[in-house]
Amino acid sequence: MIINCPNCSNAIKNPKQTLITCQYCDSSFMLEARSLKQDSLIEMNKTFYIQSQSFIAIKQQKYPHDNGVRVDYLVQNEQKELYWLMIEDEDIALVKTTQPKLDEKSGEKLNWHTLLPNSQIKLFEKHWLVTQKRALKNNNENKNKQSYLSNQAAELIILSFENNSIYYQQGRWLDAFEIDSKTQAHHEN
Repeated sequence: MIINCPNCSNAIKNPKQTLITCQYCDSSFMLEARSLKQDSLIEMNKTFYIQSQSFIAIKQQKYPHDNGVRVDYLVQNEQKELYWLMIEDEDIALVKTTQPKLDEKSGEKLNWHTLLPNSQIKLFEKHWLVTQKRALKNNNENKNKQSYLSNQAAELIILSFENNSIYYQQGRWLDAFEIDSKTQAHHEN
């Protein structure tokens, strides 16, 4: 596959990542993940950085849904803390792996069917906007119903509705430019 840099028009052969830095003019741009054989910025068992903190991807899972596929990477930082790095088209989020059960006292009575995109709720003393709603298919073809809540600080809460319980994960949205797959030597210079 050959693409042309949108800045200088030079040919870039066989791009392997969605975030490309042109070797000729040093400009950066993103390709849509579906245009590459490899569907992510992340490579398994290779170190990458988010805001200078190193992580390594140790597991990958794909979740098809009605609007595409979400790819989740189980990643570990230097302190051995585990997170999920979730990538879906241009949306990227880093969330804690823990999924505590939501206490009814934490917010209003929540229901996946009534949490519509662009609706607002108050949860954990903060105001949130429902940005996405997904019914993800897992390995058993069961659907895991999730709602994504965002606030103005780019914080993220993912609500998972399972049977009669609601679980949540906390994290934040990332910009693709916050992820760097350069080597450690590059960061030490």
